[in-house]
Amino acid sequence: MSFADQLKQERERVGITQAQAASLLNVSKSVIEKWEADTRTPLDITQEGALQRLRTKKKAPSNEN
Repeated sequence: MSFADQLKQERERVGITQAQAASLLNVSKSVIEKWEADTRTPLDITQEGALQRLRTKKKAPSNEN
């Protein structure tokens, strides 16, 4: 699975937006958009760090009743 797919999957798993993921990873929203579109790829060490941060993030509370 590509980094783009993994990033999007983890972001959706924890229920956060691209903007929230960008804030968590200290990058701009446009960087997240490019990573998820697979038009830009960070260094391998950055990929691992980004995925690890998302994996350890608790799920966002659901707004569903």
